[in-house]
Amino acid sequence: EGVRGQPGTKWRIAEVGSTEQVDDNVLVQEKALWKYFKGLAEPSETQGEWRELNFIEDSNWVEQNAPIGYGEPFTVPELLDMRGNYSTIYLRKEFYVTDTGVFDEITVEAMFDDGFNIWINGVYAGGRNVSNPEQPYAANTGSNMENREVGVISILDPAVYLVRGRNIIAIQV
Repeated sequence: EGVRGQPGTKWRIAEVGSTEQVDDNVLVQEKALWKYFKGLAEPSETQGEWRELNFIEDSNWVEQNAPIGYGEPFTVPELLDMRGNYSTIYLRKEFYVTDTGVFDEITVEAMFDDGFNIWINGVYAGGRNVSNPEQPYAANTGSNMENREVGVISILDPAVYLVRGRNIIAIQV
C-alpha cells in the first residue's frame, strides 16, 4: 500500500508539506492525504503534463485521504458520482527525500481495482491491468482485476526516480 524505500487506490511512499522523511523506510504513509482529479477530462492541457514534478496546476484538485475510488470496501469515503460518469481518477502526492543515497531500492505496493499506471517525478514506474502508460481519460482497463491485498507492484532503482527535496508520485487509476 505505497512506496517504500529500502537502507510506497491505497498507497504508501512523507507527509504533505513536510521537509523531512517521516520514517526511514516509508516515503508516503498509508492513508496519506492525496490530491485527486475526476476523469471527466484530461487533467492537464497537454496529456501527461499532470504527472510531472513541476506541474503546478493542481491547486483546484480535491484533497482526500487514501484510499480513493468507488465500489470497493476499502475505499471509504467513496466517490459516489463515479459510477456511469467517469472511469478514471488521477492522483498526485508530494513527498520529500532528504538523502537519495540512503535507498538501495524503492518498492511500490498497492491495493487496487481495476488497474493503474504510476509515475514518480514524471518517470513511468509501472502499472497493472492497463494496455500502456498513455491512457486517455475515458479509458477502461478492458477487464476487471482486483487486488484486495497490499501487494508489491515494482521494485525500482531510486537513482532513476528520486531527487533530493520535493518529489511527486502520480497515479492514473
